[in-house]
Amino acid sequence: MRSAISSSSLALAGGANETVLLEALEAVLHERDISSFRHDRSVDRPFAQLSNTQVQVLRLISEGKTNVQIAEIRGRSLAATESAVTRTLKALGLDDASKQNVRVAAARKFLTNQPNA
Repeated sequence: MRSAISSSSLALAGGANETVLLEALEAVLHERDISSFRHDRSVDRPFAQLSNTQVQVLRLISEGKTNVQIAEIRGRSLAATESAVTRTLKALGLDDASKQNVRVAAARKFLTNQPNA
């Protein structure tokens, strides 16, 4: 079975690797393993250990949002948001017992893309 995807049918910008893109698309179309194409799950990626929710919460914290604002933006309850914030800070190795402002420390980590900063 030949796929309808061809290199001439794709307009790639920025020097993207056309072969890899075609292989990824073929894998998806034929329901094959795509884990090797999932760069968002690479352990070398900053915050790879965080869930999508935790990254979203961290981004909102870095924007200076309060828990109430985060809850409204995400359409979640305040209790669920407080739990998500706590889990996010814990995943970053930050806790309230330290002498630093954990939200500032979390924002700094996010903005510098250095999970261990």
